[in-house]
Amino acid sequence: MKILVTGATGFVGSALVRKLLSEGHDVRVLVRQKAARLNFNFDGVEQIQGSLSDLAALEAAVHAQDVVFHVAGVVAAKSRDEFFEANVEGTKNVLAAIQSKNPEIKKFIFVSSLAASGPCAGDHSRVEGDNPEPVSHYGRSKVEAEEWVKRSNFPYIIFRPPLVYGPNDRAFFTVIKTVARGFRPSVMPTQKGVQKTYSTIHIEDLTEALFKGMNERVTNQIYHVAANEFHTYDEILNEIAKNLGRKTLKVSVPKTVLKLAAFGLDHVSKLTGKSYPLNRDKLQEIFPDRWTCSNEKLKTELDFQPKYEFSDGIRETVDWYRKQGWL
Repeated sequence: MKILVTGATGFVGSALVRKLLSEGHDVRVLVRQKAARLNFNFDGVEQIQGSLSDLAALEAAVHAQDVVFHVAGVVAAKSRDEFFEANVEGTKNVLAAIQSKNPEIKKFIFVSSLAASGPCAGDHSRVEGDNPEPVSHYGRSKVEAEEWVKRSNFPYIIFRPPLVYGPNDRAFFTVIKTVARGFRPSVMPTQKGVQKTYSTIHIEDLTEALFKGMNERVTNQIYHVAANEFHTYDEILNEIAKNLGRKTLKVSVPKTVLKLAAFGLDHVSKLTGKSYPLNRDKLQEIFPDRWTCSNEKLKTELDFQPKYEFSDGIRETVDWYRKQGWL
Protein backbone atom coordinates (compact mmCIF):
# COMPACT_ATOMS: atom_id res chain seq x y z
CA MET A 1 0.00 0.00 0.00
CA LYS A 2 0.94 3.65 -0.42
CA ILE A 3 0.95 5.27 2.99
CA LEU A 4 1.47 8.82 4.25
CA VAL A 5 2.72 9.44 7.79
CA THR A 6 2.59 12.89 9.37
CA GLY A 7 4.73 13.49 12.43
CA ALA A 8 7.38 11.11 11.13
CA THR A 9 10.23 12.93 12.90
CA GLY A 10 8.70 12.19 16.31
CA PHE A 11 9.03 9.19 18.58
CA VAL A 12 5.81 7.44 17.54
CA GLY A 13 5.88 8.52 13.91
CA SER A 14 9.43 7.34 13.25
CA ALA A 15 8.74 3.98 14.88
CA LEU A 16 5.62 3.61 12.74
CA VAL A 17 7.57 4.37 9.57
CA ARG A 18 10.10 1.65 10.44
CA LYS A 19 7.22 -0.79 10.98
CA LEU A 20 5.56 0.06 7.67
CA LEU A 21 8.84 -0.23 5.75
CA SER A 22 9.52 -3.61 7.33
CA GLU A 23 6.12 -4.79 6.10
CA GLY A 24 6.95 -3.77 2.53
CA HIS A 25 4.76 -0.68 2.14
CA ASP A 26 5.55 2.45 0.12
CA VAL A 27 5.95 5.22 2.67
CA ARG A 28 5.71 8.97 2.17
CA VAL A 29 6.33 11.43 5.01
CA LEU A 30 5.51 15.08 5.56
CA VAL A 31 8.50 16.93 7.01
CA ARG A 32 9.07 20.60 7.74
CA GLN A 33 12.49 20.59 6.10
CA LYS A 34 13.98 18.39 3.41
CA ALA A 35 16.61 16.00 4.71
CA ALA A 36 15.17 16.37 8.19
CA ARG A 37 16.89 14.22 10.77
CA LEU A 38 14.63 11.19 10.91
CA ASN A 39 15.01 8.21 13.20
CA PHE A 40 15.11 5.74 10.34
CA ASN A 41 16.95 5.09 7.08
CA PHE A 42 15.92 7.33 4.19
CA ASP A 43 15.95 4.46 1.72
CA GLY A 44 12.45 3.89 0.38
CA VAL A 45 10.95 6.95 2.08
CA GLU A 46 9.55 9.78 -0.01
CA GLN A 47 9.68 13.19 1.64
CA ILE A 48 7.23 16.04 1.08
CA GLN A 49 8.33 19.34 2.56
CA GLY A 50 5.67 21.32 4.36
CA SER A 51 3.67 21.79 7.54
CA LEU A 52 0.13 21.16 8.73
CA SER A 53 -0.72 24.75 7.84
CA ASP A 54 0.53 24.43 4.25
CA LEU A 55 -2.47 23.23 2.25
CA ALA A 56 -0.54 22.89 -1.01
CA ALA A 57 2.04 20.65 0.63
CA LEU A 58 -0.70 18.63 2.32
CA GLU A 59 -2.51 18.14 -0.97
CA ALA A 60 0.71 16.90 -2.57
CA ALA A 61 1.35 14.62 0.40
CA VAL A 62 -2.08 12.94 0.50
CA HIS A 63 -2.37 12.55 -3.28
CA ALA A 64 -2.65 8.92 -4.43
CA GLN A 65 -2.15 7.49 -0.93
CA ASP A 66 -4.18 4.49 0.23
CA VAL A 67 -3.85 5.24 3.95
CA VAL A 68 -2.98 8.35 5.95
CA PHE A 69 -1.60 8.05 9.46
CA HIS A 70 -2.01 11.41 11.15
CA VAL A 71 0.49 11.30 14.01
CA ALA A 72 1.66 14.92 14.01
CA GLY A 73 0.65 17.20 16.85
CA VAL A 74 1.94 18.96 19.93
CA VAL A 75 1.97 17.68 23.51
CA ALA A 76 3.45 20.86 25.02
CA ALA A 77 2.40 24.42 24.18
CA LYS A 78 2.33 27.87 25.72
CA SER A 79 -1.44 28.30 25.52
CA ARG A 80 -4.79 26.76 24.69
CA ASP A 81 -4.70 28.48 21.30
CA GLU A 82 -1.40 26.83 20.40
CA PHE A 83 -2.76 23.39 21.28
CA PHE A 84 -5.87 23.93 19.19
CA GLU A 85 -3.96 25.47 16.28
CA ALA A 86 -1.68 22.45 15.99
CA ASN A 87 -3.95 19.60 17.00
CA VAL A 88 -7.35 20.75 15.75
CA GLU A 89 -6.63 23.09 12.84
CA GLY A 90 -3.79 20.84 11.69
CA THR A 91 -6.13 17.84 11.60
CA LYS A 92 -8.79 19.84 9.78
CA ASN A 93 -6.23 20.85 7.16
CA VAL A 94 -5.18 17.24 6.54
CA LEU A 95 -8.81 16.22 6.16
CA ALA A 96 -9.46 19.13 3.79
CA ALA A 97 -6.49 18.10 1.64
CA ILE A 98 -7.81 14.54 1.45
CA GLN A 99 -11.26 15.80 0.49
CA SER A 100 -9.69 17.88 -2.27
CA LYS A 101 -7.15 15.45 -3.72
CA ASN A 102 -7.92 11.94 -2.45
CA PRO A 103 -11.58 11.55 -1.43
CA GLU A 104 -11.56 7.80 -2.11
CA ILE A 105 -8.91 7.13 0.54
CA LYS A 106 -9.16 3.68 2.10
CA LYS A 107 -8.45 4.66 5.70
CA PHE A 108 -7.60 7.68 7.85
CA ILE A 109 -5.88 6.67 11.08
CA PHE A 110 -5.60 9.29 13.79
CA VAL A 111 -3.31 9.02 16.81
CA SER A 112 -5.07 10.73 19.68
CA SER A 113 -4.34 10.23 23.40
CA LEU A 114 -5.77 8.85 26.62
CA ALA A 115 -5.80 12.52 27.63
CA ALA A 116 -8.88 12.81 25.42
CA SER A 117 -10.69 10.23 27.57
CA GLY A 118 -9.57 11.82 30.82
CA PRO A 119 -8.55 10.34 34.17
CA CYS A 120 -10.55 7.67 35.94
CA ALA A 121 -13.04 7.96 38.76
CA GLY A 122 -12.32 5.50 41.57
CA ASP A 123 -11.22 2.05 40.38
CA HIS A 124 -12.96 2.37 37.02
CA SER A 125 -10.68 2.09 33.99
CA ARG A 126 -11.63 4.03 30.92
CA VAL A 127 -13.48 2.23 28.11
CA GLU A 128 -14.25 3.57 24.68
CA GLY A 129 -17.95 4.02 25.44
CA ASP A 130 -17.29 6.49 28.24
CA ASN A 131 -17.97 10.14 27.56
CA PRO A 132 -14.69 12.03 27.09
CA GLU A 133 -13.76 14.05 30.16
CA PRO A 134 -10.43 15.72 29.36
CA VAL A 135 -8.90 17.87 32.07
CA SER A 136 -6.24 19.73 30.06
CA HIS A 137 -6.07 21.92 26.97
CA TYR A 138 -4.09 19.13 25.31
CA GLY A 139 -6.82 16.59 26.02
CA ARG A 140 -9.58 18.94 24.91
CA SER A 141 -7.75 19.68 21.67
CA LYS A 142 -7.52 15.95 20.96
CA VAL A 143 -11.24 15.49 21.60
CA GLU A 144 -12.05 18.33 19.21
CA ALA A 145 -9.74 16.85 16.56
CA GLU A 146 -11.43 13.48 16.98
CA GLU A 147 -14.81 15.10 16.34
CA TRP A 148 -13.59 16.48 13.03
CA VAL A 149 -12.29 13.05 12.06
CA LYS A 150 -15.63 11.45 12.91
CA ARG A 151 -17.53 14.09 10.91
CA SER A 152 -15.45 13.43 7.81
CA ASN A 153 -16.67 11.12 5.06
CA PHE A 154 -13.59 8.91 5.29
CA PRO A 155 -13.25 5.48 6.88
CA TYR A 156 -11.33 6.15 10.08
CA ILE A 157 -9.76 4.60 13.15
CA ILE A 158 -8.85 6.65 16.23
CA PHE A 159 -6.27 5.31 18.67
CA ARG A 160 -5.87 6.66 22.20
CA PRO A 161 -2.54 5.51 23.68
CA PRO A 162 -1.61 6.19 27.32
CA LEU A 163 1.99 6.63 28.52
CA VAL A 164 4.20 5.42 25.65
CA TYR A 165 7.76 4.30 26.36
CA GLY A 166 10.63 2.59 24.59
CA PRO A 167 14.00 3.19 22.96
CA ASN A 168 14.63 6.64 21.49
CA ASP A 169 11.94 8.47 23.49
CA ARG A 170 13.31 11.68 24.92
CA ALA A 171 10.24 12.42 27.06
CA PHE A 172 10.42 9.17 29.02
CA PHE A 173 14.19 9.49 29.14
CA THR A 174 13.83 12.48 31.46
CA VAL A 175 12.25 10.13 34.00
CA ILE A 176 15.01 7.56 33.56
CA LYS A 177 17.70 10.25 33.83
CA THR A 178 16.20 11.50 37.11
CA VAL A 179 16.25 7.99 38.57
CA ALA A 180 19.80 7.49 37.27
CA ARG A 181 20.84 10.49 39.36
CA GLY A 182 19.50 8.75 42.44
CA PHE A 183 16.22 10.62 42.88
CA ARG A 184 12.66 9.35 42.86
CA PRO A 185 10.34 12.38 42.90
CA SER A 186 6.86 11.66 44.18
CA VAL A 187 3.60 13.62 44.15
CA MET A 188 1.17 12.71 46.90
CA PRO A 189 -2.08 11.11 45.69
CA THR A 190 -5.19 13.25 45.76
CA GLN A 191 -7.07 10.64 47.79
CA LYS A 192 -5.77 8.92 50.89
CA GLY A 193 -5.19 5.19 50.72
CA VAL A 194 -4.70 5.05 46.93
CA GLN A 195 -1.65 4.98 44.69
CA LYS A 196 -1.15 6.82 41.45
CA THR A 197 -1.75 4.19 38.76
CA TYR A 198 -1.18 4.24 35.01
CA SER A 199 -1.69 2.31 31.81
CA THR A 200 1.38 2.07 29.60
CA ILE A 201 2.28 0.81 26.14
CA HIS A 202 5.64 -0.12 24.64
CA ILE A 203 6.35 1.65 21.35
CA GLU A 204 6.60 -1.63 19.42
CA ASP A 205 3.20 -2.74 20.70
CA LEU A 206 1.74 0.63 19.78
CA THR A 207 3.01 0.48 16.22
CA GLU A 208 1.68 -3.07 15.89
CA ALA A 209 -1.76 -1.81 16.92
CA LEU A 210 -1.55 1.11 14.48
CA PHE A 211 -0.57 -1.32 11.73
CA LYS A 212 -3.58 -3.50 12.51
CA GLY A 213 -5.72 -0.39 12.13
CA MET A 214 -5.30 -0.66 8.36
CA ASN A 215 -7.65 -3.66 8.39
CA GLU A 216 -10.33 -2.62 5.90
CA ARG A 217 -13.00 -4.72 7.63
CA VAL A 218 -12.90 -2.49 10.73
CA THR A 219 -13.76 1.19 10.33
CA ASN A 220 -15.10 4.17 12.23
CA GLN A 221 -13.95 3.01 15.65
CA ILE A 222 -12.06 4.39 18.64
CA TYR A 223 -9.59 2.17 20.50
CA HIS A 224 -7.60 2.51 23.67
CA VAL A 225 -4.25 0.88 22.98
CA ALA A 226 -2.50 -0.23 26.16
CA ALA A 227 -0.74 -3.13 27.81
CA ASN A 228 -2.80 -5.67 29.74
CA GLU A 229 -1.58 -4.65 33.18
CA PHE A 230 -1.56 -1.36 35.10
CA HIS A 231 1.36 -0.07 37.15
CA THR A 232 1.62 2.26 40.09
CA TYR A 233 3.95 5.20 39.90
CA ASP A 234 6.25 3.54 42.45
CA GLU A 235 6.33 0.31 40.44
CA ILE A 236 7.38 2.22 37.33
CA LEU A 237 10.24 4.03 39.07
CA ASN A 238 11.32 0.93 41.00
CA GLU A 239 11.59 -1.05 37.77
CA ILE A 240 13.72 1.69 36.24
CA ALA A 241 15.96 1.83 39.32
CA LYS A 242 16.38 -1.96 39.32
CA ASN A 243 17.58 -1.98 35.71
CA LEU A 244 19.89 0.96 36.38
CA GLY A 245 21.29 -0.76 39.45
CA ARG A 246 20.70 2.38 41.47
CA LYS A 247 19.42 3.01 44.96
CA THR A 248 17.17 6.04 44.98
CA LEU A 249 16.08 8.65 47.46
CA LYS A 250 12.33 9.25 47.45
CA VAL A 251 11.65 12.98 47.36
CA SER A 252 8.08 14.04 48.05
CA VAL A 253 7.15 17.11 46.04
CA PRO A 254 4.29 19.09 47.65
CA LYS A 255 1.56 20.19 45.30
CA THR A 256 2.16 23.77 46.35
CA VAL A 257 5.72 23.56 45.07
CA LEU A 258 4.55 22.13 41.77
CA LYS A 259 1.97 24.90 41.42
CA LEU A 260 4.58 27.58 42.09
CA ALA A 261 7.01 25.98 39.64
CA ALA A 262 4.33 25.72 36.96
CA PHE A 263 3.27 29.32 37.56
CA GLY A 264 6.88 30.47 37.18
CA LEU A 265 7.48 28.46 34.02
CA ASP A 266 4.31 29.86 32.49
CA HIS A 267 5.73 33.36 32.92
CA VAL A 268 9.14 32.31 31.60
CA SER A 269 7.37 30.79 28.61
CA LYS A 270 5.69 34.11 27.83
CA LEU A 271 9.05 35.90 27.96
CA THR A 272 11.06 33.36 25.94
CA GLY A 273 8.41 32.06 23.57
CA LYS A 274 9.35 28.49 24.52
CA SER A 275 6.97 25.84 25.82
CA TYR A 276 7.87 23.68 28.81
CA PRO A 277 6.62 20.22 29.81
CA LEU A 278 5.55 21.58 33.21
CA ASN A 279 2.92 24.31 33.29
CA ARG A 280 -0.34 25.03 35.04
CA ASP A 281 -2.33 23.18 32.39
CA LYS A 282 -0.11 20.08 32.66
CA LEU A 283 -0.79 19.97 36.40
CA GLN A 284 -4.36 19.01 35.57
CA GLU A 285 -2.97 15.74 34.19
CA ILE A 286 -0.39 15.24 36.95
CA PHE A 287 -2.73 15.56 39.95
CA PRO A 288 -5.35 12.85 39.15
CA ASP A 289 -4.57 9.49 40.77
CA ARG A 290 -5.61 7.08 38.04
CA TRP A 291 -4.96 7.13 34.29
CA THR A 292 -5.90 3.62 33.17
CA CYS A 293 -7.85 2.17 30.27
CA SER A 294 -9.12 -1.19 29.06
CA ASN A 295 -7.71 -2.74 25.89
CA GLU A 296 -10.44 -5.41 25.60
CA LYS A 297 -12.15 -3.83 22.60
CA LEU A 298 -8.86 -3.59 20.72
CA LYS A 299 -7.98 -7.21 21.49
CA THR A 300 -11.40 -8.45 20.43
CA GLU A 301 -11.94 -6.45 17.26
CA LEU A 302 -8.39 -6.13 15.89
CA ASP A 303 -6.90 -9.31 17.32
CA PHE A 304 -4.31 -7.29 19.22
CA GLN A 305 -2.17 -8.80 21.94
CA PRO A 306 0.64 -6.80 23.60
CA LYS A 307 3.95 -8.63 23.43
CA TYR A 308 5.93 -6.64 25.96
CA GLU A 309 5.82 -7.27 29.67
CA PHE A 310 6.62 -4.01 31.42
CA SER A 311 9.77 -5.40 33.05
CA ASP A 312 11.10 -6.57 29.68
CA GLY A 313 10.25 -3.28 28.01
CA ILE A 314 12.00 -1.21 30.66
CA ARG A 315 15.08 -3.45 30.56
CA GLU A 316 15.28 -3.10 26.76
CA THR A 317 14.77 0.66 26.99
CA VAL A 318 17.43 1.22 29.65
CA ASP A 319 19.89 -0.99 27.74
CA TRP A 320 19.27 1.04 24.58
CA TYR A 321 19.98 4.33 26.36
CA ARG A 322 23.21 2.87 27.73
CA LYS A 323 24.36 1.66 24.30
CA GLN A 324 23.59 5.06 22.80
CA GLY A 325 25.61 6.81 25.48
CA TRP A 326 22.65 8.66 26.91
CA LEU A 327 23.33 7.25 30.38
